[in-house]
Amino acid sequence: MIFNYFKKRKELKVKRIQFLRVEKRKILDKCEEIASKQNSSSYKRKSDKNDICPNCKSKNIVDAIKRVQGDIKGSISGGGFLSPINGRIGGNIDTNEIRKCQDCGNEWKKYECDYKLKREVLHDKLNLIGWQLEDYDDLKNCTYNENDLNEKYNSLEEKKDALREKLNLTYRVKEIEEFWTGVTFDMLDEFVKLEENRYCARKIIDNYDKDFILKMGFKELELDKI
Repeated sequence: MIFNYFKKRKELKVKRIQFLRVEKRKILDKCEEIASKQNSSSYKRKSDKNDICPNCKSKNIVDAIKRVQGDIKGSISGGGFLSPINGRIGGNIDTNEIRKCQDCGNEWKKYECDYKLKREVLHDKLNLIGWQLEDYDDLKNCTYNENDLNEKYNSLEEKKDALREKLNLTYRVKEIEEFWTGVTFDMLDEFVKLEENRYCARKIIDNYDKDFILKMGFKELELDKI
């Protein structure tokens, strides 16, 4: 009897790991897809800004150096009749790269863009949960002091209404629903453990509320139904 209990427990543990491994891969694939779309859009924007003259719309564009900037610092000692000159020079020099139109001579600063990694997308999506939990915690623990000059509201209910409005921000709720609905609570827990030293995970840990997290669209992992 005891042997069967531990055997069943071990089987469930293995089953859980196998399920979460597949679920994790699906989520990271989704992050990769989002990153790819954002990077493609950034690359197109970069190309439009760098390869087309904003003045005459010509595509006859080349790279150029506008000016050299930097700081050079140093000191010199010695230089007597028989003594050598000693010194030290340090600093840095930067060049400002620009784009130049060969047709009209227009010059403009070269546009650079940052590219997203799938892990950065995951951090963004975890941030959404952290912000919701933080706002929900603010609402739960909301107080009002009519004698406080820093109070922006006229009553406790007015303050709560403002917090409810913030909690129900359409773009945030929509993004959470689109990305996280149907994901297991166990998977979220694993991601938070993985990123626990990052801001996105700390927000979730500091304002943790399992019931509210489940209301966002997460679900319990029911191994007996897999």
